[in-house]
Amino acid sequence: MFHKKARKDTSAVPPELRFREDMKDLFLTGRLTGTQAHATMKNAEAAGAGGVSQLARGNVSDRHSARDLLNRMQKNSKWPPLYYGKVRVWDIKTNEKTTVDLPFFLPHELIHSIVHNDSTIDLLAEAGLCAGAKQHLEFIKGQLGAEHCLALGLWGDGVPCNWDRSESLECVTLSFPGLVGEKEHMRVPLTCIKKKFCIKNETFDDIMTIISWSLKAAAENEFPTNRHDESPFSAKEKFRIDQAGKKVGVPAGLVEVRGDWQFFKQIFRFPGWREKKGCCWRCKATPANIAQVGSNASWRRNRRSHIQLLQYMLEKGEGISPIFSAPFVRADIFQIDWLHCSDLGVAPDFAGNLLYLLLDKVPGATNNDKCGVLFKSMKEFYDRTPGCSRFDQLKPTMIKQPKKSPKLRGKAAEIRCIVPWLVEVAEQYLGDAGAEGAAKLAARELLECYKCLSSAAYSSDSMANHCKRYCLQLVALRAVSGEEKVWVLKPKLHLFQEMCEMSDSRPSSCWTYRDEDFGGTLAKLSRAEGGNDGPGVAPYRTLTKFSVGNALPTV
Repeated sequence: MFHKKARKDTSAVPPELRFREDMKDLFLTGRLTGTQAHATMKNAEAAGAGGVSQLARGNVSDRHSARDLLNRMQKNSKWPPLYYGKVRVWDIKTNEKTTVDLPFFLPHELIHSIVHNDSTIDLLAEAGLCAGAKQHLEFIKGQLGAEHCLALGLWGDGVPCNWDRSESLECVTLSFPGLVGEKEHMRVPLTCIKKKFCIKNETFDDIMTIISWSLKAAAENEFPTNRHDESPFSAKEKFRIDQAGKKVGVPAGLVEVRGDWQFFKQIFRFPGWREKKGCCWRCKATPANIAQVGSNASWRRNRRSHIQLLQYMLEKGEGISPIFSAPFVRADIFQIDWLHCSDLGVAPDFAGNLLYLLLDKVPGATNNDKCGVLFKSMKEFYDRTPGCSRFDQLKPTMIKQPKKSPKLRGKAAEIRCIVPWLVEVAEQYLGDAGAEGAAKLAARELLECYKCLSSAAYSSDSMANHCKRYCLQLVALRAVSGEEKVWVLKPKLHLFQEMCEMSDSRPSSCWTYRDEDFGGTLAKLSRAEGGNDGPGVAPYRTLTKFSVGNALPTV
């Protein structure tokens, strides 16, 4: 729940129960199947191990070992029961549309459980909010007439979920962006589903309908008296029947929605980067005028309001995402993500073009030899800069591939760490005139943008000025370039300007690094060795394993 790489600490667990906790961890992370875990605990019990009798019950040959283990592990859980809602999906066996009961953790029920069972979390904290989120939270307080309000964040994206990365798990998670310290990393899954079962618009419209209904209850601080479709709760939903009409604990509102450009387009119907009528949800920029980066750029004046964005969706003919039916959800709370926009966008594009330019300047008989010289310089930089995510090699194909524009292939953290090194090699090998001088200036300005990610160094004016100067150098480099595929201007350059120049929020205060980490954790929880692979199986497995492995402490 807090960090996927945190090693499980069993020091507080009584010695006689540590074997059981280790077995639970192996099972929940997919390193043992249910049958293997069940058989091992049964053998351990026979050998005299303590604390496993409850989990070792039953017949090992039972094909429901995994399900039964999860049910036993859930005993005395403080998490709310799963909510099942009808969601349209694609049945890959019959090759037709069908409806399944998809499991959810509901935001208002999660808030209630945390408020009433974990006294260590100050949910009303606001120190972690970026400037835009703080402003929106004050707006929500005014609308509700509330002195205090809990700030919520929503993240969604797809993550590879099987061993060969051929399938992805589409996840939606809840966070509390106002928290600071270790608690700010807390994430809770709302639901997930494998992408192969998703129907364009329909599946996630149903998902967002349920989430929006729950967000409405959270804003009203009152448990609903009926299900999301107005039908009564079933007899099996005793928790919800008992809580109907009661207070949740604290009013709450959505202040951030995070994700990459593709997720916003596919799930919420935002403009895509190729759309000629407008590729940005914040303004009316088009792919044809992204080279307008100066102070007089037309998109700076032609902004897109929340109503205009909804109108764009209607004119496109795909309707409006149900997320906009949730209270206080406006277009300006959808955050541009630094990880996808810069670390995986403009920065690798610039790094690839700069290194491609340096291949003509670095000594060596072949491009492989020249990459070797550059990589030696990179390793020397790493030795002087501890804590970096490191490239383990540098090859010409990592800089430019045939028929494509230069782009350094690497992970986001690897790209982010070498931005200072790009300035060093540019200073070492490039002159001060023409394209070489412009490339050196661009490298310096990009580094200054990265320096502004620090809370101590951040200044919205400084970030905006360095971003504008960087973009102006790129436009100049594109103008003097003699090759068609070099220094190409891409739509993410415009999104980079929107993030750095048109916002007062520090980009690192709402980037998705922790969300992506948590998505990887959910992908691990979703894995299983064989068995049924229906649309609702992986979501049930993921949410249940999460609740078992992350028990809320009692007050």
